[in-house]
Amino acid sequence: MMDFGIFQLLPRGRAATDREVVEQALWEVDFAERHGFESVWVTEHHFSGFGSIGVPSVYAAGIAQRTRRIRIGYGVAVVPLHHPLRLAEEISWVDHLSEGRLAVGVGPGFSAFEFGGFGVPVDQRHARFLEGFDVLRRALAQPEILFEGKRLMIRPRPYTQPHPPFYWASTADESLRKAGAEGMPILFGREPVAEIAERLERYRTIRMAAGVSEDAINREIGEMYVLRRICLADTDEEALRAVQEPLRWHREMAAHVHERGEAIDTVPTLADGSTIEATDGECFGSVATVTRLGRPNYPDQMSHEPNRDSPRIGRQDPRQRRVARTPL
Repeated sequence: MMDFGIFQLLPRGRAATDREVVEQALWEVDFAERHGFESVWVTEHHFSGFGSIGVPSVYAAGIAQRTRRIRIGYGVAVVPLHHPLRLAEEISWVDHLSEGRLAVGVGPGFSAFEFGGFGVPVDQRHARFLEGFDVLRRALAQPEILFEGKRLMIRPRPYTQPHPPFYWASTADESLRKAGAEGMPILFGREPVAEIAERLERYRTIRMAAGVSEDAINREIGEMYVLRRICLADTDEEALRAVQEPLRWHREMAAHVHERGEAIDTVPTLADGSTIEATDGECFGSVATVTRLGRPNYPDQMSHEPNRDSPRIGRQDPRQRRVARTPL
């Protein structure tokens, strides 16, 4: 069995106003809730049109109040950019508002541009991530926490006890060892299948060395998610044509913002008109092709790319953006 969800970046794209971006996002959430999608994953980005969710807890709380069934995931909370105790309070509230439908993806982040906006050295992100996550988890799991010599408590206590499930988005060597040592599910990105397989094998090795049974390891892996871009069309050629402009837009926006540090709303013109071929981190094609290429546990990028062919901000056909989830 495979579960599908949606992954929301909320880029500016062709939207004329920020309100259109918000309306599009909420439309997608409502669609996913009505049509049986398993989850919606909320990203965190700052200071540009690359992604509009700078306060993921606020948006997640809004999703919780307009839905009753779908799972809500941080995809991910960039821990080094948060005070861990404040983040713990936010997570506990969203856990209550969703009545236990929350999944908390955590990671170290990557964007020097975004870290610089907060005055946080990006080269310290991994150390800050591990330190901040330790405080975050203890604050949610324990009635009291000793922090910088003070006894503090988080209120309300989480709806889910001892805390909502955490998912580890960093696969750097040290992070992978920590996830394996604790049996913490991993959120994979668009890495090639072979690379994911290699990391899962390392995870298995760590867990087996800790004395965990093969059945238990398989259950843990079955809780993991993999991000994939998916576009369905009547033919493979039509699907590949449909994704060209969105993929070029995303590639150029990422270069402007995260490589050059430019705070821009959108890319006004796309300079490169060359064809972008699908990788094994993407599934573009007919239903038969995507079914053949598909792999378990796929959070699908839903509003990563602008599209002119549907109402409002160029809403893509929802069939083109799904997140799948089953044992790898």
